[in-house]
Amino acid sequence: MSEYFQLLFSDKHSFSILLYSFIFIVASLFAFNSQKFYDFGKNDKFIPKSFVMLFLILCFFYAFNDVGVDTPHYRTYFDEYKTFQDTSTHFGAVEMGYQYLNILLHYITDNSYTAIVIIRTFQLAILFGAIYLLRDRIHIGFAVMAYVALYYFQSFNLLRSSLAGSLCIFSFALFFKRKYIWAIVSAFLAFEFHKSAIFFLIALFLYSLTYGSFLKKNRKLLIILTVTALFIVLRVGADLITLFLMNDFGGGRYEDYMDNTGTSMGVFVLIQYFPVFAVLYLMRNNKNIEGVRWWNMCFVWGIIGFALAILGYTNGMLTRAAIYFSSSFIFLIPYFIRSAKGIRSYRLYWSIFLLYYMILFIITLGGLYKISGLGPYLLI
Repeated sequence: MSEYFQLLFSDKHSFSILLYSFIFIVASLFAFNSQKFYDFGKNDKFIPKSFVMLFLILCFFYAFNDVGVDTPHYRTYFDEYKTFQDTSTHFGAVEMGYQYLNILLHYITDNSYTAIVIIRTFQLAILFGAIYLLRDRIHIGFAVMAYVALYYFQSFNLLRSSLAGSLCIFSFALFFKRKYIWAIVSAFLAFEFHKSAIFFLIALFLYSLTYGSFLKKNRKLLIILTVTALFIVLRVGADLITLFLMNDFGGGRYEDYMDNTGTSMGVFVLIQYFPVFAVLYLMRNNKNIEGVRWWNMCFVWGIIGFALAILGYTNGMLTRAAIYFSSSFIFLIPYFIRSAKGIRSYRLYWSIFLLYYMILFIITLGGLYKISGLGPYLLI
């Protein structure tokens, strides 16, 4: 948290920090104004104008900026992949899906700056599409706060994984809506844009396997098995991932992460995920069929996201997979807040999570700012 305030009072970076804080506040205000409701699932009102304005505001500052350590690399990729003859599978090449995307963009423009604007706009539109799909179940204000606090500014630098992340979020929404084929298609597209999205595909497969088996009717056994698997993953997961990287998974692009590992258990991750598991505990007795299905999905995604976040301290490549399991923050908690409308503790929950997302924003932005090259902020 101290990094944020040091930057805030820095002569060189204070404007950028103030601008990003302004974006967070304004986006949150428009998001809260995008929806009015009284009882959960009844008499709710979605306000398209505020939602569209919210998208335009976030899109402007995101699509037209010229910051991020990796941004010049994405422009280089666009200039490199012009025709299908330019595709490459050599050591270190980017995923074929992203190569094809750049080739297709050449039918629209030959300007790399314009191409990045289009990709970023597309990525943000997918994210908003996911929120729109679940607008009747979540509190849009808190959903957008979560995205801006944790992932929006990170996407200024990590374009491919952010694009894959939006597709994974969209896949989660589609899967809950029982649009299974499109959910799988979206997840495979994410994998083609960034190989680390394989973790999301595995989660989708494991959930489908357990949900369609006898475990579907035995939630307690499912919980026990999932938690047991969590401890197994935490014990051997880092070694397995290192083994994959040593065997050329990702074409060598992530091998540098093996030299930048740590032994910390990640206090920030524990603090970040504590409200997630607290919400799951509070919602454990939901008897509604769709409510149970929602809980099961969020529980599995929450466990896997937590495991990857912890393992990220031993293998930095996994930090790029965080957005794939962001449903815990973008969907689960906003669902709980909305469902608590009308109960005595609603205002308390509302205030706690408002403060929670504000703290996450301050910590995340402070930690990302220098390492991701987020400032000074520049427009193209």
